[in-house]
Amino acid sequence: MKPKFTLIGLVALSLLLGSPGLTSAEDGQCLKKRDIQTKVAAGELLQLADAAALAGLDGKIISSGAQLCQQGGIWQWIVTVMDEQGETRLVSLPAQ
Repeated sequence: MKPKFTLIGLVALSLLLGSPGLTSAEDGQCLKKRDIQTKVAAGELLQLADAAALAGLDGKIISSGAQLCQQGGIWQWIVTVMDEQGETRLVSLPAQ
């Protein structure tokens, strides 16, 4: 029974610690702010404003909660958008 407990403990610890430069998200892994800046500056990923423009997004982005996460192997900006009526919704915008 002890080896099984140790294996479970190691899996739990690896999930808690995650990968360097990444934070956990419901649907994938999200980059930390510093890593976002590095990848955007290197031209690897789109800035949020560019991703929104390419997607033809209508509404105001509430950027304080914006995250850059991998979903289905693709980097996506996850943002909250407010429409003209003041309703908000969560939107994914391709960042590649």
